[in-house]
Amino acid sequence: MAMDSKPQRLSSRNNAPAASVECGDFIDQTIAIWQPRTKRQLTREDGREIIENMTGFFRILQEWDRVDRAKKNADES
Repeated sequence: MAMDSKPQRLSSRNNAPAASVECGDFIDQTIAIWQPRTKRQLTREDGREIIENMTGFFRILQEWDRVDRAKKNADES
């Protein structure tokens, strides 16, 4: 990973650099992962949108899990 003058955000779990949409390397990695799955050449904007959509998808899953756990805890009480 290329080092730049900006301070890196760190994830709260293991002090590893957190994924950031602004990070060009992360967009490039996203394109490299998804490009084999489409015939169309992916752009950096496509990569940014994929990151945004995947983040939203996992946020929804996390919210549903939180609601399910809250219901189970309420039922057990």
